[in-house]
Amino acid sequence: MRALALSALLLCSLSPGLVQGESADELSRAGWSRCREGRFADAVEAFRSAIRIEPDLASAHLGLGVAQAGLGQTEDAITAFRETLRLRPDYAEAHYNLGVACERLGRLDEAAEAFARAVALKPGYAVADYNLGVVHTRQGRITEAIEAYRRAIAAAPDNAEALANLGGLLGKAGQGDEAAEAYEHALAVRPDDVEARYGLAWARSRAGRWAEAADAYARVVEVAPDRVAAWIGLGLAADNLGRYAKALEAFTRALRIQPDDPDALVGLGTTYANLERWPEAVAALEKAAVARAGDAGVLYRLGRAYAKTDRPREAAEAYRRALAVRPDDAATRFNLGLVLIDLGRTAEAIGELRRVVHRQPDHAPAHFNLALALLAQGDLPGAREEQRALDALDPNLATQLALRLPEARR
Repeated sequence: MRALALSALLLCSLSPGLVQGESADELSRAGWSRCREGRFADAVEAFRSAIRIEPDLASAHLGLGVAQAGLGQTEDAITAFRETLRLRPDYAEAHYNLGVACERLGRLDEAAEAFARAVALKPGYAVADYNLGVVHTRQGRITEAIEAYRRAIAAAPDNAEALANLGGLLGKAGQGDEAAEAYEHALAVRPDDVEARYGLAWARSRAGRWAEAADAYARVVEVAPDRVAAWIGLGLAADNLGRYAKALEAFTRALRIQPDDPDALVGLGTTYANLERWPEAVAALEKAAVARAGDAGVLYRLGRAYAKTDRPREAAEAYRRALAVRPDDAATRFNLGLVLIDLGRTAEAIGELRRVVHRQPDHAPAHFNLALALLAQGDLPGAREEQRALDALDPNLATQLALRLPEARR
């Protein structure tokens, strides 16, 4: 998802006037004119003059706040906006500008309250709903942010920023198809928007639409060839499609740009593993394990690659490091049990495999290998118990095990 940005302070559309005018309204109009010209210091002077003549002129207090915000005097601007609302509580634009100023100071709760009030007073206030979506996202209130962006888009259907931000939130919420639809709409508005194009590719990946994701990522790297994340996304899509040569090319391009990128290294190692090019998988995954220290998924993949290259000691160490991070992962513990058997450490293997079947009683391969380890230790009753479990889980494995029991060889 692209970086979030608030829409700017609102400059009300009032007719320009002459500063020489003696009435408060004329001075206020002159102040607004100067704000639009970026002459904020002169605007402050005009608004203060208007307020001296007519202290309760709400539009002048609002303008004073806008001008002060333009000068970076945000606290003073907030004071002016609150005075505006004291005079006119139903002034939606004052609530909106108060929200922008509060957000600038990181006062997100106050900002959200102000934007929500602006929308309540003025339904269809698209820019206020857009900013409310930005603030709710920063607060971690994702459901409310999605609702705010939807309202903003309903009021202003071609708001590309709102569409892209909505797409990002929907994708993270697991609604990949809806996210892709939002990004497609954003691209219909701004066809050359690379960020929206990347977001579309990402959303299609989240939805498992790998062929479409690959096409979208390919279009991104055509116009942004140095975008590492797009090359990685292209590699992942190609790998999931079984286009391993394309995946290797994409991950390699990413690593040329950023040699130690952990995602690219993991992707490269995974694709080598899919091709059963195990030494190359080890080389990539060892680097990934350094770049992403303590990542259980990387360590699990590295353990498998070590095991496939007849390096059981290194495999066992990688699996143990992975389990230190993710102790309940059955696949890692099962594979640790297998390499311990290869190392002749049968008692340890039995302990690990027992933990697997305790946590995952329907893990048929764990029951089968546990039975073999028990047989190696001379525990025939224990092996028969595992066979009984296999009878219900996997009759084929149960038959294979039965053939290895002593009575089958008589």
